[in-house]
Amino acid sequence: MDENKENSVEQTQATDKNVETVEAPKEAETKTFTEKQVEEIVQRRLERERNKVSKKLDGVDLDEAKKLLEEKKTERARTLFTAR
Repeated sequence: MDENKENSVEQTQATDKNVETVEAPKEAETKTFTEKQVEEIVQRRLERERNKVSKKLDGVDLDEAKKLLEEKKTERARTLFTAR
């Protein structure tokens, strides 16, 4: 019977060595920003958006574009009016 006890103790010790400890997940840290940091973040984002729009409009005359849109609306209205 002593052999069974020793064998049981050895097995228990062997399994204890193979056990991995798992840490509980840490709570997500809340990042806080100062007013100055928020302002800088907003300014950088605005600058990116301005650059994006600027690239899209590069070489486009806004007054000419408005004029063409107005002409297109007028032509469409004429087409709808004369179709009736």
